[in-house]
Amino acid sequence: MRKKVSWIPYSLLSGKIVCGKVVSNMTSQHLKLGFYMKVIGDSLKFIAQLNQSWSKTHTPTLESKIGFCRKPSIADSVELYEELLFCMATHGKAKSKLIPSAFVPNDSVLVILNETPIDYGHVFLVPFRWNSHVKHLDATFLAMLVKMAVEINNHSFHLLHGSSSSISSQLYFEACYFSNPLAVELMPLETFFTDEQTGIRICAVLDYPIKTLLFESNHNFKALVDIVSRISSQLLELNITYNILVSDRGRKIYMLLQANFCSLSAWECGGYFLFNSQHEFDKATEDSIFDLLCGASLDTEGFEMVQQLCCNIVASFSI
Repeated sequence: MRKKVSWIPYSLLSGKIVCGKVVSNMTSQHLKLGFYMKVIGDSLKFIAQLNQSWSKTHTPTLESKIGFCRKPSIADSVELYEELLFCMATHGKAKSKLIPSAFVPNDSVLVILNETPIDYGHVFLVPFRWNSHVKHLDATFLAMLVKMAVEINNHSFHLLHGSSSSISSQLYFEACYFSNPLAVELMPLETFFTDEQTGIRICAVLDYPIKTLLFESNHNFKALVDIVSRISSQLLELNITYNILVSDRGRKIYMLLQANFCSLSAWECGGYFLFNSQHEFDKATEDSIFDLLCGASLDTEGFEMVQQLCCNIVASFSI
C-alpha cells in the first residue's frame, strides 16, 4: 500500500498547534539521547556537542529520495521512506489542517526526517517543484520557510541553509531546535543601512570571526524575503559562498559569508560544533574554534563589496 503523505496548507499553518507538534513528536523517537554538550568560551559562547554516533558521511542523500515527476503523484515523484513526514503548501483556507494525500502540490516543501540529527527536531526542508530540482533560493520558497518559523513561534527554532551544501544542485534547508542561542546571535551589531519605505534594517555583526550580516524588517515581511532572495541570487552569480540562519521566530535573517575554499556547515558557521571523538571534544577551545572560523570567513574587501551590494538592492526596492 502506498504511503499517504500529509500536507499542510501553508498560509493557514498554526505552528504551535500543527507543524511544531508534528515535527517534534515524529522526530523525538528518532533522536538518540545521551550525547554531551558544553559551552566553550566566556565571550563568544560556542556550543560543542559530543555525539559519537554522528558523522557527516552518514547524512542521508536527499537526491535519492527526490526524483523528477510529470504528475503530482507521490509514487512518481518521491521514493517513500519513513523519514518523509509531510508536505507544506500554500492554500487559501482560514484554518490549518493536516490532509492525508497521495499527491504533492507544485511549489511545495517536503519535510524529511534527518536520520542523524544534531539536536531536537532536526529535519530537512526540501523545496519541491514538478519536473525539476529547485536550484536557487527564490522568494516563494523562502517566504514559506520563514513563515514556518514565524508561526511555530518558538525562540529555540532555527532554519539553516548553506549555498555550498546543496546536493546535485538540489536546494534544501535544515530546521532544528537549539536549547541555547548560537554564538553569532549574541554578538553586538552595527547598523549600516535602513530604509523607511520597506522598513528594512541591515546590520554588520561585530566581533564575530565570520563576516556576517543581519537583515530585519519592522513591518514588511514580503520585502525582507524578496531582498534576501535577490541578494542570495547575486552572491551565487558572484561565486560568493554564504549561509543563511533564520532565528527569533522568523524576525531575523543572518547571512554568514564564507571563503569559497571552505565547506563549513551553516550551524558550524553559527557557532555550533559536533565532535564524534572524546579527545577532540575535550581539547576544543574558544581560540581553536575562533581561528577555524576566521580561516573560513570571506575577507574584509569582499565583505565591504557585499555590504554595498545589499544597499544597492534594498535601495532599488524603494524606487
